[in-house]
Amino acid sequence: MSALAKRAGMSRTAFAVRFAELVGEPPAHYLARCRMNEAAALLEASTATIAQIAERVGYASELGFSRAFKRFIGATPHRIGDAVYCTHLDLHDMRSALSELSDTCAAPLTCVPK
Repeated sequence: MSALAKRAGMSRTAFAVRFAELVGEPPAHYLARCRMNEAAALLEASTATIAQIAERVGYASELGFSRAFKRFIGATPHRIGDAVYCTHLDLHDMRSALSELSDTCAAPLTCVPK
């Protein structure tokens, strides 16, 4: 955030306040939400491991990522991955489960069966 504030010619505090006014949330929360939305999409659509997804969205540890993911999404990344990969759920059940989870996200989650 320091680099963005400097580039905008503002102090960190002034930048954070202005960002929140324009976007509706603080910069750190916005960044975390964007990371979690991207992670949720990757969990649905890729074969990457949770550790690989954590690294791709900017987390140094899988544990830190999993905790943040659960806080934002309301379910662990393992649960999301299991819902997509689970073979005993039909497509309708997977979409329903993911739809319920997407209510906590800004961007809707979609089901991509593997």
